[in-house]
Amino acid sequence: GHLKLLFLLASLSGSAWGRFGQLFYLEKGLSTVQIGAIEGLMPLVGVVAASGWAVVADKARSRKTVYLLTTTLSTITLLLLAWSALVQRSFVRILAVSIAYRFFTSSGILDAYALGCLGDNGAAYGRLRLFGSIGWGGGALIMGAINHRWGFSPNFVIFGTTNALLVFALAHYVPADVGHGGDAPRRPATRELLKTLRSRPLAMFLGEMFIFGMAVGIVERLLFVYVVDVLGGSSLLCGWVVFVSSMTNIPVFQNSALLLKRIGREGLMIVAYACYFVRVFGYTYLRPETRWWILALETLHGCTFATLWIASVAARYPTAGSGRTRISPKSRRVVQDRA
Repeated sequence: GHLKLLFLLASLSGSAWGRFGQLFYLEKGLSTVQIGAIEGLMPLVGVVAASGWAVVADKARSRKTVYLLTTTLSTITLLLLAWSALVQRSFVRILAVSIAYRFFTSSGILDAYALGCLGDNGAAYGRLRLFGSIGWGGGALIMGAINHRWGFSPNFVIFGTTNALLVFALAHYVPADVGHGGDAPRRPATRELLKTLRSRPLAMFLGEMFIFGMAVGIVERLLFVYVVDVLGGSSLLCGWVVFVSSMTNIPVFQNSALLLKRIGREGLMIVAYACYFVRVFGYTYLRPETRWWILALETLHGCTFATLWIASVAARYPTAGSGRTRISPKSRRVVQDRA
């Protein structure tokens, strides 16, 4: 029960910023080039930082403590953007705060913690992850309506409130040592990571994720700018975009075990690539008078993001030991940041 609550709260707080950050940048008068620079650098910082925090969590043997610390610091950092006197309309200041916020983000630890709690029942991860989709989609729809009516300021209030609830739930209801194997001996995290990276299947998998991530990032990181600036849409439409795309994740996550059994990891990745091609190609045919048709294209999101996420979690590596299906939080972060 506590895992569902954590995923729900984490996704709700994320929806208050997430893609809506693009609208904040537009409101501050940043150009598309400047927004692209921010949105491009943040995932790169996130991948490096998440890897570092994952190593710290493994060495400290307390994912809860590290996640609690990084969530608190990232919340405080992002809320600095609400301080108009500090950021003003300065690209450099907004970039600095945004990068600092991403440095303290370590959501991959929550996934690793959840997989540790699930133990051998890793197939249940997909059903757990759907609560994140519910929170992300429902929160984005509400945020879009609020942003459309009252501007961006309430987003910061909701972001801070939901993150405060997340920290409270994490501190008071979650045990500290689940998923670390008690006092069992462990290889040093760095040595284990290097051994894993020498695995040819993992290297090929990460190469696929990197190439596909660049393709996804080109579009996803500027989608709201495209909707507002090119198609003449509003934040309300942006909220509906995220809501529809998130809801299509639910049946995929709910049936993740069945999909893995019937289609397999490679099959799911092929489905993700094909559907994303159709989805992005469809964006090019949208015009201001047909902008609401973007919602039809977003129904393919479940066949792109959710299938790719499940496939990444199900990736098998020689270092997995007992044959269990798992992937490190570093690798999952590549998928999350790009998709």
